[in-house]
Amino acid sequence: MNLVKHAWFVYFMLAVLAIAAVIVGEVYKVAWVADWLAPILTLLCFVSISTLSHRPDASASTRSGRVASYAKVTAFAVLIYLFIMIEIGSDAPVTLRLMGMSMSMSGQAASRFLVIAGLVIGAFGAWVNLSQVRREAAAAALAKAASGRASPTPASAPNP
Repeated sequence: MNLVKHAWFVYFMLAVLAIAAVIVGEVYKVAWVADWLAPILTLLCFVSISTLSHRPDASASTRSGRVASYAKVTAFAVLIYLFIMIEIGSDAPVTLRLMGMSMSMSGQAASRFLVIAGLVIGAFGAWVNLSQVRREAAAAALAKAASGRASPTPASAPNP
């Protein structure tokens, strides 16, 4: 996965293409661009940001482990993207139910609620990833300190 040396260029190009697709779709009223191309380019931009900026887990020492690590991050990014892109276009009241709780609200309020839920999921994922990186760094520092102390020192020659 280290094939991309300048990941920022990929982010920038996908973002520019997504913004251009939104502008072309809205200004020139090209339905397939606004309805299909712009969301797909936005999804690609979001997934590339999350996967290209991801460092594989420390336990991923094999190729399949690294692929699984990237697949996990990609699936998480797609889940967040789907939450953020939900749009309820109805003026009728919407009822959201979860584990016995029920909330009735307008379609616009439900859309905002789901966007906020997606952002909270994203923040939770970033926090989990950051704490994992901190644990790995602390474990590496402890291992380095332990290996520095445990290194055998040559015995000095006895003085006669």
